[in-house]
Order: sequence, then structure tokens, then C-alpha cells
Amino acid sequence: MTILILLSGVLFIVFVLVWFSVGERYRIPADDPGPAEREWLAREAADLLAELASWTLVVARAEWVVEAELRGKEAGMRVAVRRRLARAGLREFWSEFARGSTLVEENQARAVRELPALRSVMEESLEAYDEVLGMLGVANGRASVIERGEDHGRA
Repeated sequence: MTILILLSGVLFIVFVLVWFSVGERYRIPADDPGPAEREWLAREAADLLAELASWTLVVARAEWVVEAELRGKEAGMRVAVRRRLARAGLREFWSEFARGSTLVEENQARAVRELPALRSVMEESLEAYDEVLGMLGVANGRASVIERGEDHGRA
């Protein structure tokens, strides 16, 4: 009787192990989107990146304008401006933008989840540059940046 119980227990364990191994092998992961979803995710990720890229150009132009304006200022002003920009987390913005650009190619679902959060970081960066341009005496900061970028820095 004891041998029968042990044998049935061993058979039950073997059955459960085989059932789990076969089930895991052929199961489709829940995160694996179908072809239509992959196409939509790719388009959505590309659209989000394109929107951010256009505003990223404004951030880059603002950096250029600030650096050009700082050349003629005293050291105290340069330190104050750089401190304000450091508080805005501009290094983090650039690294997150680069990571988001990579995600668009590698993992579109994750890019669609994470790129909208980058928009708020970008807006904070633009606000910091607007404030800094005001400190430097550049009237109407963001409009001035866009104008200078359009005419390639000629004033």
C-alpha cells in the first residue's frame, strides 16, 4: 500500500512538471502584441519622438543663444545662469531624450509609455531657458531663440 501511494505521488509530480513545461513552451506571452498592434506602436512612438524632436531643437537653440549671451557677461552672472540651468536638470533631459530615441527602435511599447513623461521634462527645460534669457536681458526669450535659429544667429 505504501509503495502504491509513493508511486502515485511520483507520477503526480511528473505529470505536473510535464504539464507546466509544455504549457510554458507553447503559450504566447501577454506582452507580445500582434502585427496590427506592433504597427500602431511603431507609428505612435515615431510620432511622439518627432514631436519631442522639434521642441528639442528649440532647447538646443536656446542653449546656443545662452552660451552666446554669456560670452560678454561677468563671472557672477555666468555662475548664476549655470546654477539655474543645472537645477532644471538639462543633462538628464538630454540623456532621457537619447534613451527615448533608442527605445523607439528597440521597444516601441515602452517608448509609447515613457516618451510622454519626457514632454514635461522638456517643458521644464524650456521654462528654465526662458528664465535665464530673461536674466540675460534677452526680450521675449523663446521667440527670440526661434528667430535667431531661423536666421542662423544673425541679429
